[in-house]
Order: sequence, then C-alpha cells, then structure tokens
Amino acid sequence: MKARTGNPSAAALGAGRGPRLHRATVTLAVVSSLSVAFYVATVARRIGYPYELQFFEGSTVEVSARVTAGLPLYGPPTTDFTPWPYPPLYFVVTGELAKLTGLSLPTLRVVSFAASLVSLVLLLLIVRRASGSTVAGIVSAGLFAGTYRVTDAWFDAARVDSLFLALVLAAVYAGLSARTWRGGVGLGLLLGLAFLTKQNALVVAAPMLVYLCWRRRPVGAAATAVLASITVGSLVIGDLLTDGWYSPYVLWQLLGHGTVLSWLAAFWVVDLVLPFGLILLALAWWSWSRQQRPRRPVPEPTAYLLASSVGLVIASLAGRLHDGGYVNVAIPAHAAMALLLGLVTATVVHHHSTTAATVLGATAVITAQLFVMAAWHPQVVPTEKDRIEGDRFVAAVRTLPGEVLIPSHPYYLRLADLPTHASAIAIGDLMATRPGRARDAMDAQLPWPLDGVDAVLLDAPSDANIFGTALQRDFTLVTDSFIAPGAFRPVTDVATAPSWLYIRTSELSP
Repeated sequence: MKARTGNPSAAALGAGRGPRLHRATVTLAVVSSLSVAFYVATVARRIGYPYELQFFEGSTVEVSARVTAGLPLYGPPTTDFTPWPYPPLYFVVTGELAKLTGLSLPTLRVVSFAASLVSLVLLLLIVRRASGSTVAGIVSAGLFAGTYRVTDAWFDAARVDSLFLALVLAAVYAGLSARTWRGGVGLGLLLGLAFLTKQNALVVAAPMLVYLCWRRRPVGAAATAVLASITVGSLVIGDLLTDGWYSPYVLWQLLGHGTVLSWLAAFWVVDLVLPFGLILLALAWWSWSRQQRPRRPVPEPTAYLLASSVGLVIASLAGRLHDGGYVNVAIPAHAAMALLLGLVTATVVHHHSTTAATVLGATAVITAQLFVMAAWHPQVVPTEKDRIEGDRFVAAVRTLPGEVLIPSHPYYLRLADLPTHASAIAIGDLMATRPGRARDAMDAQLPWPLDGVDAVLLDAPSDANIFGTALQRDFTLVTDSFIAPGAFRPVTDVATAPSWLYIRTSELSP
C-alpha cells in the first residue's frame, strides 16, 4: 500500500519539534552563561588594580582600616576620621579579612566580587525553584550580569552594595520555601544582616513581609519580629556602645538629606525601561500575540516574588530620590527585573505553543540586549598607563615636604606610607544633612585647619572651600597637573583625581 501523503500528524510534529526545541533552549542557556563569563573575565582584569576604580573607593578602605586597627567606627567627627552613614557589617567583614590578607582595595573588592557571584547563583536558584526551569534561572543570572556596565561597573567595587544585595536575595530565596515560624526566623535574620549592611533593606523587606503576613502568617509574623528586633536593637546597642554616636550617622544623616524629585519620573525610563528595552518590546509583542489565550492564576511563589521585586524596585527608586544617589542605587531594581524576566522566560520556553523558532528568537533578542548593555560603558578596565601613572603619583607624594593632605583620597597617603586623615567626601556628606549632633560637631571642626601641613593635593580648586581662606593665604599653587592628563582617573563614576598641588609658601625656595 502506498504511504499516505499530506500534512504530518501531530505526533510526528512533536517528535521532530522536541530535539529542535531542546537545542534552541540549550543555545539560550549558553548565551546567558557567556554573559556571566564575560563579567567574571572583566573583573579578573580589574580586581587587582591597586588604585581607585571609583573616586571614593579609597575612602571605604579607611573605614575598614578602623576595624583592622581595633578602632571604633562611630564617634565624634573630626578631620582625622569622619564616619560614613552606613551600618558596620561590610566594614567588619572587610576589616577582619584585611587582618589576614593585608589592607588594600583588592581585599575589599574580593568581598564585593564574591557577594556578586552569590547574587548570580541566588537568582538562578530563585527562578529555578519558582518556575522549575534551570534555563530560565540561567537567563536571569545572565541578564543581571549584563547590567554590570549599566551601573558603572559597581558590582566588584569596594562598596557595600554587592554584599547588601546578596543578603537580600538570600532572604528572598529563604522566603520561597519558608512555611513555619522557624523559616520566618531565618528569613528575618537574613533581612537583619542586610539592614546591618545598608539601611534600605527595610524598604525591600516591607512588601515581602506584608505579603507573607497575608498569605503565610507564621512566616511573616516571625520574620517581621526578628527584623524589627535587629533594627531597633542594633540602634539601641550601637548608641550604648558609642556614647550615642551610632544613630546620628546610621539613621539621621541619610534622612536629613534632600530629595531629587525629577527622578520620580526619570527612574522608570532610565533605570528600568532603557536597560531592558529590547526584551520588553519583544515581550510586549509576544504577549499581544497571545492576548486571547485564557489567563492562569498567578502561582503563589510567583506572587511572593512579585512582592519581593516591588521592594527591590522601591528601594532603588528611594535611592534615586535621595540627593547624592548615583547609578549604583539601581542595582536592586536591575536584580528585580532580571528575576522577573527569568520567570517570563520560563513561561515562554514551556508554553505549549512555543517552538524552536520562538526560543531562537528570544535568544537573538537577549543577545542583542546583552550587547547593548556591554556597550553602555565599554571602558571599565584601567590601562597599563593608568597603573604606571599611579605608581609615579604615589612615589611623587612620598617626596612632598612635611605633612601632606589629599582630602578626597586619603588612601593614597596610606599607599605612600604617610599618615592618613578624614575623607572630605564623608565630611561633605555629613554637612549636607540637617543640623543635628553629628553635623553640629563637624561644623565646629571646620574650616579644616592647616597648621603643620606643608602640601595639599586637590581634585579641583573648589575643593579648597573646606579650608576657608587658609589655603589661599598661606599656600602657593605649584601645578595643576600633578597627575598627567588622560591617565590615572577612575574608569567609571566621576573621572577626577588629585592634580592641583599646593605647597606652603614658606617651604618654597626663594
């Protein structure tokens, strides 16, 4: 009998579709994995750089140095040391590590880089647990790794942000499976650790805990109680241990800063839509093409992750509204977008109508989006010229007469084996808040006295305001190019460096 011709059967289509769909899905996972590999390879070229990648990285080292030396982190502000307005956990971790490895920028970056890798793994695990798709989890991690350059290569910087995010995502992951008060205690402890790293953990936690108190009351109640205990307890104990100096920095300083209301609208475009624009457009088209399909109820894990993502986004928005907030504050929102897009990827890949062509199309869109992200800030690795100029700069600082001040970069004095001092950036941040105990104490220390100082290096002449009239009166500008133009500037953030050298006039040869 002659074989029947015509359209193939559904079974035949399914048999042919399976391997092709599998190969397409593997391709999607490989592309996303390459994004993570690209991030790791980039960090490998940056992490050992001995100088600042962001213009106030070095000021963070000076805080961790207090832990290494057994000195308090919080107390009256002076021109010798002015505390930063952050809780202590990141500085304790890096300061203790520095006792083993030596105090340096690379030591602090190792902590941030390790935390960023933990965040990538957690995004994979969160999406896989919620959706059942490992590939979708890999896509989530890959997209978040892609935002590295969008946020000015901040993941591995010597700053608190990556450790904070890792602890927050660990809490999100713990909350996925928590069903009893014991699980709530663990969740609350992780959120408490996140708060002890950066205060906006409370903003992230709020929608998450509201949801859990509604849907899983034992978990939500226990987590809320633990977080509240850590928050209030740390403030009370911190003040007791520091004679009342802890809360003026950790609580009141940031609350006393101004707001930038223009970010209320700009945030949604600049930080959420633009970095993921191609994917969002493709997703809108895919969703529109299936708008007649019946809608399924939102699974409980997805609803919980939506609440958690709202917290992450609001925390980023709050950071943008804060006067002085920089692009790094968008990192939690980018993590939320990567998480949600990972869940969407699982829906697309496992949809009954999805074909290999659909997955390959999604792969092409994600690939294009990752290329756009990579081009956002292409130069994030210092050059050999930067390193050579940095070495020359430190050697030149050693030859300067008498006591030397580098107000915005005290870490460079440490590299030159000279005494360090407070960071002018920390002082400026404190003076930008409303009057209070810490600001009033700092105000009494200013202008910064220059008695016994013979050389001052500034990033710009306007930085001299912190000294009142003393610099103009008693010092002479020797050069405005102490650092050669075009080298030894931070590769991201503000491209500034201590180039203006002032020498006490009496020290100059006639």
